Amino acid sequence: MANLKTQRQAAADLGITAQQLQNLGAKGAPRDQRTGRYDWLPLFRWYLQQKQAEAVRKSSPPGRKQAEAARIRKQIAEARVAELALAREESTLVSIEYLEEQVEACVDRLRAKLLNLPGRLAPNLVGMATVAAAQSKLQDAVAEAMGALVDGGEDPELDLGPQSIEEAE
Repeated sequence: MANLKTQRQAAADLGITAQQLQNLGAKGAPRDQRTGRYDWLPLFRWYLQQKQAEAVRKSSPPGRKQAEAARIRKQIAEARVAELALAREESTLVSIEYLEEQVEACVDRLRAKLLNLPGRLAPNLVGMATVAAAQSKLQDAVAEAMGALVDGGEDPELDLGPQSIEEAE
């Protein structure tokens, strides 16, 4: 004997809404044509098969379009890596670490020069007759200290000559 249920009862037993069950009817959910009710056992078996098929579809490998898109993304990434390697070879790209080391060395040289200024200049400034003469000495010392910014340290390619400084300004 069939266990016939209304749409609302069958939906509640499946844990879905009546609207969802009606939508499943359009996909072939078994229904008694005469009464419009659902025979519970065939409905449950059909619903279980649908859920299993859905799970298999979701776990299957990506389709052709997805695989093609992944291949293109991989090619783009490989091209970017190759461009970075070329830029590094052509010395148009330097690492952040290298740049940090060079800037740190430059700042250290400048700091040392500035810390030495008072002790080096004090004896020379004491006997100056005018403020202008003392100012001239100080300007010369500051220009010399600024030379620490021009010297690139161990890397001669980073040395800025007088022309490069003028271009940078």
